[in-house]
Amino acid sequence: MRIRTIAGFLAGFGLLSLVGISVSGLGLYDAPANGGQAAADAPASGRISSLSAIESVIGVTYADVSHIGPDELKRLAGDGDELVLLDVREEDEYQVSHISGAVRVSPAASVEDVLKAAGTLKGRTVVVYCSVGARSSTLARKAQSSLKKTGAAGVYNLSGGIFRWHNESRKLINAAGETQLVHKFDPYWGQLVQRQELAVSEPQLAVGEPFANESGCD
Repeated sequence: MRIRTIAGFLAGFGLLSLVGISVSGLGLYDAPANGGQAAADAPASGRISSLSAIESVIGVTYADVSHIGPDELKRLAGDGDELVLLDVREEDEYQVSHISGAVRVSPAASVEDVLKAAGTLKGRTVVVYCSVGARSSTLARKAQSSLKKTGAAGVYNLSGGIFRWHNESRKLINAAGETQLVHKFDPYWGQLVQRQELAVSEPQLAVGEPFANESGCD
């Protein structure tokens, strides 16, 4: 079962009260002491700040992590084998949809797990993402030093995560092919998905209608 605990890592940041961001359910993963897994309920309703405001808070909170936007990721993807794209979400989220070329890494992955998933890194750029950027920024902070020592040219978090990517109608895929669906994480944070009819909580058997544009990351 997914672990969704209150994100204590943001406690003490005055910016949270300024933009009205609730830290419950932000998506960080804390393993309980007994080694089991238990999920804390995230709020199912209530007003949530804009995704851009949340991006700003994450950027300040993780000032030691480099962040890039979707356009820059697309440019990096055009370099072919120079990009390593890591999806820092749970398996059910990844199965609903992910950015083309992304390899899933558990949010609770060790540095060794990240290095194994990334593969050969010499001269390559690593980009991590999750729903909004909190889980991926946490993993980037933990692993970026080792990734760079192993040869990575840079390590970046995708600002706004897959939610921003989806909101900009960029290409997503799943096992069946191209899809417009995205996992909403939970009802509270799923409010950030602009096209609510495409926000789901579990993998679907059918893919959505093909996109009309080609702005995806192939």
